[in-house]
Amino acid sequence: LYGNCSTTIGASGCGPSSLAQVVMYYKNKGQIRIDPAVQSEFGEQVYPGVLAILAARKGYRVCGAGSSPTMMDGIGKLYGLSAQKASWDAVETALRGGIPVVGHMSGPSLFCGTGGTKSCGHYVVFYGLGGDTVQISDPGPRNRQQADINTVKNAAKGFYIIRPAG
Repeated sequence: LYGNCSTTIGASGCGPSSLAQVVMYYKNKGQIRIDPAVQSEFGEQVYPGVLAILAARKGYRVCGAGSSPTMMDGIGKLYGLSAQKASWDAVETALRGGIPVVGHMSGPSLFCGTGGTKSCGHYVVFYGLGGDTVQISDPGPRNRQQADINTVKNAAKGFYIIRPAG
């Protein structure tokens, strides 16, 4: 289970899964600094399960809602990263500069299913732009790989630019 809630990371772990992708991106570039306590317990491992454990321990797990968006900065700091909530203009600049962005998306939309009035929250990673299309790494079952910019902008609850701190 993800935290003390009745769901698993497979059902509600898109936040830790998205953040783990970004941490791995910077780890592969040699740009993270793992907190000594985290490194003592988990070593160099960076995967969604580790980040979900950390998120639950630090209070970022919200039963019935998944993960708080403040997790991006709070858990990111444990890896020497900083997350900043940003406007779409800043997101475009970041993506063109090769900086990944976590999107906190809502529904009904391409990210959460369509039809009816069902609302949801879902985290994905944006990693590039091509024309009017955003490249997406979606950790959920929808497995979206791209979407047009207007769809992304209309479905967003927030964008978090994540980069090395300092």
